[in-house]
Amino acid sequence: MDTVLGKETGFEEGLEVLDFEHFFAMHLHSRAGFRAAGLPMALRSLVARYNEIVDVKEADPSLKIRLHTPSARS
Repeated sequence: MDTVLGKETGFEEGLEVLDFEHFFAMHLHSRAGFRAAGLPMALRSLVARYNEIVDVKEADPSLKIRLHTPSARS
């Protein structure tokens, strides 16, 4: 990818710029051990850590993420 940062650092040929969604999805899959079954737990763990950081660093609790558990149907 041809970027100013790549040119300035000499990594012009090996630099890849990812959008946030792509980066987040890759990170989440990595935390789940690249197993689809592990994704819900990895997501819950990541959200729990994020909410802990919000508790400590932010004055506005509305920045927290709330995950809803789907209700079981009979």
